[in-house]
Amino acid sequence: MLSDLGHDYNSDFVIDLSEVDIRLAKIKIHKAPGPDGISKNWLLLDFSQLLCHPLAAIFNASIREGFFPAICKSADIMAIRL
Repeated sequence: MLSDLGHDYNSDFVIDLSEVDIRLAKIKIHKAPGPDGISKNWLLLDFSQLLCHPLAAIFNASIREGFFPAICKSADIMAIRL
């Protein structure tokens, strides 16, 4: 059991390029815009095949290094009155 402590589990987990492409291709374009008020979902959908390579590299580097950028953890939340 103690021998497992030296194993780097992050190197076993890899996000596949095709999985990123599939997820990007399923993005719904009629969702709420980002904090700047501009919806960029159509951009992700239209350019999914071009963006899947760099996004998969970024995701895998984040997993490999064990670091998740703080900017990706932030969100703007707005209450909606019905």
